[in-house]
Amino acid sequence: MKKINIAGFEIIKLKKLLKILNVNYFHGIQILKWIHKKGVCNFILMSNISKLVKYKLFNLCIIKFPIIEKEEISSDGTIKWLFKISKNNYIESVYMLEENRITLCLSSQIGCVLNCSFCNTGKHGFNRNLYSSEIVGQLYVIKKRLYYLYINNIIFSFNEISNIVIMGMGEPLLNFNNLSSFLLLIRNNSFYNISKKHIIISSAGIIPGIHDLYIYNDVSLAISLHATNDLLRTKLMPINKKYNINMLFKFFCLYKNVLFDAKITIEYIMLKGINDYNYYAYKLIKLLNDDIYKINLIQFNIIKNVNYVSSLMERIYCFQNILKQGGLIVTIRKIKGLDINASCGQLFGKFVNKKI
Repeated sequence: MKKINIAGFEIIKLKKLLKILNVNYFHGIQILKWIHKKGVCNFILMSNISKLVKYKLFNLCIIKFPIIEKEEISSDGTIKWLFKISKNNYIESVYMLEENRITLCLSSQIGCVLNCSFCNTGKHGFNRNLYSSEIVGQLYVIKKRLYYLYINNIIFSFNEISNIVIMGMGEPLLNFNNLSSFLLLIRNNSFYNISKKHIIISSAGIIPGIHDLYIYNDVSLAISLHATNDLLRTKLMPINKKYNINMLFKFFCLYKNVLFDAKITIEYIMLKGINDYNYYAYKLIKLLNDDIYKINLIQFNIIKNVNYVSSLMERIYCFQNILKQGGLIVTIRKIKGLDINASCGQLFGKFVNKKI
């Protein structure tokens, strides 16, 4: 019989399993503390678990995380890892150090079905959703790896990971159940204790998923907008045919006083001669005429066989100034890890494309 991997189980799911095994539910928190707080993946080493419980767990369960296949370190301190998920299937994750803040950018799928025209991941197709163990496994393994790099003087600081962004490979809200288990684990103060304010889920605008995200998880949201009209957005992001701009902002307007207690980040990639004219800045001001939004302008990073070019910085600053004059909060995303292809839109890993 195939053993059950409990590496990504949150406490409620694990307690349900323990009940089936006729094991007292209070062992659930003990087991998860061993795994996620103490870094122990061997049931035999869990000293406060009885021998009988260890025997049951050993025979029916495993604790298995992805493994690092390759590591690249950028000149700016950014680190990118290639994780082996299964035979011929690999994903990428990124570590970014900025002043006193450490951010991990994690993947939620092997590939992506959305095929946004400016993103490397979708160009390579889609294999499957990541399991919760494979999402939290990126965090788990990276924490251990960072400590190793520190004690071996490869990196020169070792601080707690403060921010998690689900902006790597895939559309997280198309993998909602596994994403939810991951979020319950990392927000639990007995394990990773990462505040909801320090977790950002980036989505192309999957409206049912956005609704469920706020109902069940209540973390910060970033929406990939990138255009102010449906014709252009559909060209850049085919998902706009299903969830268009009007639908998105009607949803935000309807639920803003019910679901949203933090500002929604609007992501806008700056593409030279396509969406960077002043006209579009003024359209954004009109579209985002509410105090629940802030805008993050993103430079386009070079992707093989994609013909877009990033707007020049003077054009981006001009665009930003127009938005600021219109009363909007606007930031420009810093480029990290460009020399190792770890910047926004560049991740793709390696995998077997099962998308038809």
